[in-house]
Amino acid sequence: MYRLGVVGIGHWFKRLHTGVQRVGGIEVAKGVGTRPYDKKAALMKELGITKDMYFTVDHMTGSIPEQFFEGIDVVQIADPNRFHLKQTIDSLSHGKRAVVEKSFAVNKIEFDEFVEYVKANNKQDDTYLHLHYIHKMPTQELIAQKESMIKRFGKLKEVNATFFEPANDDDRNRTWLFGPENGGLFMDWIHPMEVVFHAFDCRFGEIESLDTYAVNPAYDRKNPTGIHASVGILGDEITADARLNMWIAKGVEQNASRKSMRFVFESGSYLRLDYIGSEHEFTSVRRGEVELGHFDGQKYLPETTKMLVGETSSETYIKEIIGLCEGKRPGFTIDQVAELFKPQWEYQSKAAEMTQIQNREEIKGFVSAGLNA
Repeated sequence: MYRLGVVGIGHWFKRLHTGVQRVGGIEVAKGVGTRPYDKKAALMKELGITKDMYFTVDHMTGSIPEQFFEGIDVVQIADPNRFHLKQTIDSLSHGKRAVVEKSFAVNKIEFDEFVEYVKANNKQDDTYLHLHYIHKMPTQELIAQKESMIKRFGKLKEVNATFFEPANDDDRNRTWLFGPENGGLFMDWIHPMEVVFHAFDCRFGEIESLDTYAVNPAYDRKNPTGIHASVGILGDEITADARLNMWIAKGVEQNASRKSMRFVFESGSYLRLDYIGSEHEFTSVRRGEVELGHFDGQKYLPETTKMLVGETSSETYIKEIIGLCEGKRPGFTIDQVAELFKPQWEYQSKAAEMTQIQNREEIKGFVSAGLNA
């Protein structure tokens, strides 16, 4: 039984806790949050974290109390992204393995600092960047079908990814994620890139087009809540002119909610992946859907669909944490993470010089294009 310390007890820990309950092998030993225990007592009791197991973090620096590290084997870091670099290095320097949600750092300078630290201290195998769309069943189905599809339909020609999240209280309470100090929306929705990168062992070219949108000003009036970007993708199984086109937004109308990727091959045949939200995934037998079809030059024509069942992404996650504790190296290597995040740093540079689109008709066009992609 491995003892887990959790830094940041929010929606990500709730998702992890689902896997803890189903898989076993991990004991939640300690927790760290920004608010006093009494302010979160109901949630803490629900998750099995008693007052003596709970510590508060410095909300300005992210510093973790020394006592937190005593008697634990592995740390899960799910605090705001701006703290991840310091908290990860703190955990590794205390001899703990570290599991980090979505990003080791929020900009290239910090990321390079992280890489320098882990390589200089030989900590590459002690940390794991958790990117949960790799674990989801539609992604696993893509990987299972990829080789046969390339043989039948040719190389990958285009990927269209639409990730629109409807307005919800969770995002409304986490508006910090839109600001550059936490990496912004593009980093929060790195998932299309991680899926393509994982399935096709690809590299990324330059960002070839980019627009940012004020989709939901109630979340953030200064920073984008919608992004349309096109990025070149390079690899042995990919055509020379292949692109990953992404429509990403938070705060859309409920009827515009979608999490879907379409992989189009040289012949025009495609595989579409439809993902479901983690909350639905963990409370039902559904794990998403895949659709095989063909593009006739004007429209996509579905041929077969398959509803997916199986292990939840949270269960896979717990098994990988256990593997990390056992000395196995799950997830991407540090060098692979560096390749995956190249478009993030380019986006930050480009977006800093841009004015986001606020015209409501243009925003409607952006949403419509994503739904039809």
